[in-house]
Amino acid sequence: MIQSILKEKIHKDGPLRLDQFIDLALYHPEFGYYRTTHPVGKEGDFVTSPEICSLFGELIGLFFLDYWEQSGSPAQVKLIELGPGKGTLTKDILTAFKRRPQIFEGLTVHLVEVSESLTALQKSLLKDFPCVHWHPSLEDVPTGFSFIVGNEFFDALPIRQFLFKSKWMEQYISIEKDQGHFCFTEKGTESPFAAAPEIPDQIIETSDATLVYADMIGKRLKKDGGIGLFIDYGAEKTPWVGDSLQAMKRHQYVDLLAEPGEADITHHVDFFSLKQQFQKYDLATFGTIPQSQFLTNLGIELRAQQMSRYLPPEAFKNLQLAIFRLISPEFMGQLFKVFAVAKNINLTPAGFNGPTS
Repeated sequence: MIQSILKEKIHKDGPLRLDQFIDLALYHPEFGYYRTTHPVGKEGDFVTSPEICSLFGELIGLFFLDYWEQSGSPAQVKLIELGPGKGTLTKDILTAFKRRPQIFEGLTVHLVEVSESLTALQKSLLKDFPCVHWHPSLEDVPTGFSFIVGNEFFDALPIRQFLFKSKWMEQYISIEKDQGHFCFTEKGTESPFAAAPEIPDQIIETSDATLVYADMIGKRLKKDGGIGLFIDYGAEKTPWVGDSLQAMKRHQYVDLLAEPGEADITHHVDFFSLKQQFQKYDLATFGTIPQSQFLTNLGIELRAQQMSRYLPPEAFKNLQLAIFRLISPEFMGQLFKVFAVAKNINLTPAGFNGPTS
């Protein structure tokens, strides 16, 4: 159905800018990919770190607990997850919070989710936690001291692509005349950055939606305090250069334009621009560091050794394999990066060595 809607819009209005095409394919209020599918897990199209090993979420919960104590244990706290998938990460964080039960006295949990099907899964998984609330946007979450977490959130937001071919062009989606299939086309445009290098065939990716969310997060942290923690794959030091756009279906790469609405569309996150947006609010930024370094700094291997004392041998072997997937350079250890942003420039959150400039 979404493919028919996309084609009808292109026939009516002309080629769709890439980010507008992605937005409709993923987030159309009735037929978008995230509205109609269960994308996460072995039976879905991709697997995220929280689904691989519960220690991932447990350590993030301890990360927030440590920051809460460093901040003087505020009486009122909001835990906010952006794009919570099945709800596994939130559940594991709340399980870790049980080590400091007093945090629950003033804790409310807020999941920012647009998918009705995923919301149903989350409600089932989190039924034992009455403090959980759901919202379609971060704007709808009440203000206050906040822990904000996003695991593979920004990589799912729409992007624009700019190409240099004697002049700057922008990527659009049109329809082939003969076969009626979706196809890429280009339109002349301005440079994506003031000093963007004019290298033939170079591609630069930007995300207006990412900067909008970063702006909302920045305002919230600046006003009420707290910390945001984001785990994703992307560039560490410079705006993203190159074509990182990809589509996944049943854990395999597929043609982005073959079945829009039937596959996940994702891209590498531009941490450089994200950091710049946060710094407009004079917030402290931490990272970006590889996921392997972050989890190791938090003690994931030590925690596994502690668990070996009471886990059956087969269960411990499975745990070791899961941790290997999370921290090995061959899997998620180097590809995924971890980034944090906070109001208090005098506190260094666990897992990081100090603020970045």
